[in-house]
Amino acid sequence: MRARCGDHVCVTLFAPTLHFCGTWFANAVTTNLAGLQAVNVDPKLATAAVQAVQALLDKITIDPFTANTRAIEPPSNT
Repeated sequence: MRARCGDHVCVTLFAPTLHFCGTWFANAVTTNLAGLQAVNVDPKLATAAVQAVQALLDKITIDPFTANTRAIEPPSNT
C-alpha cells in the first residue's frame, strides 16, 4: 500500500519485540520449508534454526503485545 500526498490512512505502529519477531521467524521458516528445500537449503539446517529460536523464546518472558496477539489468533490445525 502506498499513501500519497493528501491520502488518509490508519496504521498501527509498534516496536517489534524479540518474542514477537522470533515467533514469526520460526513460523516463516516452518511454513516455507518446502520452498527452502527447492533452493537447496538443507531441511536439517532449517529445522535446527527453528529449534534454536524456540529454545531462546522459551527462556524469555512473553511481552504484552505478543500475549495479546496470541489471544486473538485462530487455533492451529496441528
